[in-house]
Formats: sequence, structure tokens, C-alpha cells
Amino acid sequence: MTDQEPLWKPGADRIAASNLARFCREVGQPVDMAALHAWSIAEPEAFWRAIWSFAGVIGDGPGKIGIENPGKMPG
Repeated sequence: MTDQEPLWKPGADRIAASNLARFCREVGQPVDMAALHAWSIAEPEAFWRAIWSFAGVIGDGPGKIGIENPGKMPG
């Protein structure tokens, strides 16, 4: 084992059962971190609305405006 190898990798069944995989399936995105990140950058309003809904956030939203100043995120 080298310093570059992870100590543990989840199996395909565990990955498929993860919350991340469930979220990706729910929003029609591939279970791929790079693709999910690209979608979150390309369509931040849709991404954050999906997160709000998926996570079951309790509040008064997401409302008409999902992101007020997307050009300033994460500033």
C-alpha cells in the first residue's frame, strides 16, 4: 500500500444505497461527483431547490427566489 491509496473503498452496493446516490437518482443526475458539481455550478438555482426538497428543510421556502445573488456565492 502506498500513501496514495485509500484505506477503504465502499462496494458498488453500498454506493448505490448512499444518500448521495439517492439524491442523484431523484434529480436525474449521474452518480458522479464531477457531474454533480458541474450541475450545481451550471444550474445553482435548480441544484439548491433540489437540495432543499431532498433534505426536507423545514422553513418558509424555497419561495420564488432560490438564490438571490448567485454571482456572489459563496462570498
